[in-house]
Amino acid sequence: MVALSPVLIDGRDERWFGLGPLSVAPMRQRQGNGSALARDALSRLRASGAARCVVLDDPAYYARFGPRTEGGR
Repeated sequence: MVALSPVLIDGRDERWFGLGPLSVAPMRQRQGNGSALARDALSRLRASGAARCVVLDDPAYYARFGPRTEGGR
């Protein structure tokens, strides 16, 4: 399961979205399911015209999907 939610910037809708933590059943982990969920979610955001996606999770995990960190560790 993956969650996508609109993010308001200073109370305004700037077409930013938050990508929530991924959830994959333990017996399905390490089989590419989490990667497939993240790729699909990001693809849907691109297709919808989203401006940005904010991810609050492990930057090393999500870096393989193209996002870059800004202002983080």
